Amino acid sequence: MTHTRIFIAAALLTATLLGPARAAENEIPLDMQAAIFSKVIAYDQSTMAREGELVLGIVLDAGTAGRESMIALEFGKLEGRQIGDKTLGQITFIDGSDTGALATLLAESGAHILYMPHGTDKATAKAVTAYAVEHQLLTLGASRDLAKRGAAISLAVQKERITIILNRKAAKAQGVQVTDEMLKISKTIR
Repeated sequence: MTHTRIFIAAALLTATLLGPARAAENEIPLDMQAAIFSKVIAYDQSTMAREGELVLGIVLDAGTAGRESMIALEFGKLEGRQIGDKTLGQITFIDGSDTGALATLLAESGAHILYMPHGTDKATAKAVTAYAVEHQLLTLGASRDLAKRGAAISLAVQKERITIILNRKAAKAQGVQVTDEMLKISKTIR
């Protein structure tokens, strides 16, 4: 990653002040999440080392009900985009409402990266992160709470700014190998 890319990512984060508190615990708008995560994924060397096009799996459950179309609209814009030297070839939606069947559905999805939207249930987050550890996949979370529940990289609002949170323990367990640049632009939790 060049210093220019780091500057762009940092500028994106610091320039996007949220202003008045948003509903649902300062939820970050989906278009911003998609834009930021599309940059952040490139900082994971293990994901960038995978063969072929990348597949992003978006896990939906009862806690995210009613938001499917908005998530599809914003994250769907990433399909076919370059992320580092890779192409995000496919975005797939995974029904996380039955945690007993979730591992099978995640395997069938072929996802290399797993995204959990704001509101993802505790049981779903636990099942997703366990699968990610077993299969060495990057997990992305849309809230500080999901970072605490095991998402390797999450976004949160701190002091009216969007912050990238790196859960180092989860990242290590999931085989995520972040660059030094990622360490510089993220807040680390253990």
